Amino acid sequence: MIRIEQLRFGYSGGPDVLRLPQFALEAESNILVVGPSGCGKTTLLHLIAGLLLPSSGSIIVDGQDLSALSSHERDRFRGRHIGIVLQQFHLLPTLTALQNLLVAQSIAGLPVDRAAAIAMLSSLGVDERVDAYPHQLSVGQQQRVAIARALVNRPKLLLADEPTSNLDDEACASVIDLLLSATQQHAVSLVIATHDTRLKSKIPRQLALPRRAEQQAA
Repeated sequence: MIRIEQLRFGYSGGPDVLRLPQFALEAESNILVVGPSGCGKTTLLHLIAGLLLPSSGSIIVDGQDLSALSSHERDRFRGRHIGIVLQQFHLLPTLTALQNLLVAQSIAGLPVDRAAAIAMLSSLGVDERVDAYPHQLSVGQQQRVAIARALVNRPKLLLADEPTSNLDDEACASVIDLLLSATQQHAVSLVIATHDTRLKSKIPRQLALPRRAEQQAA
């Protein structure tokens, strides 16, 4: 599913902010990307999503070398093969829950499939809120819609950035259980970038990134 070789990344020709000699994740697998603040967890997710390109090395997702694609091709590939759930949900406020999913289909260049979008919302327990706007949803419902949007195009990979940050224990458990059940139901690999140690009991496999200074010295 993911294969990384000799990855190095730095902004605008500056020093490396992330180095990762080798990493692989099999299909339908789960992993936590952990490490101290500033170690590059979010940067790594952005690289795997093709939102950033490495300074050197390769990132292959579902058999595709992301650096070999144009910007437009990466956008299309991401829309069809990679789902992303950010800490801030970024639902479009002028669109209903259902419309947020339909737009995700359209942007990916896929046929707009209303029935599939409703089915995805139903699988996450928000089918009764399809016509509600984001401000009319609870925070939990917004998160479920965001996850549904990330999964509506049937990606092979779901990336989640700090999904449990600032949540109490009960809400944290609910969110991680939701992510795990949704990805298992739809046969999706899950990568979570987090500093939340509570998730380790749910996802034992971890990729630990060192502090940035240690990466520079490596």
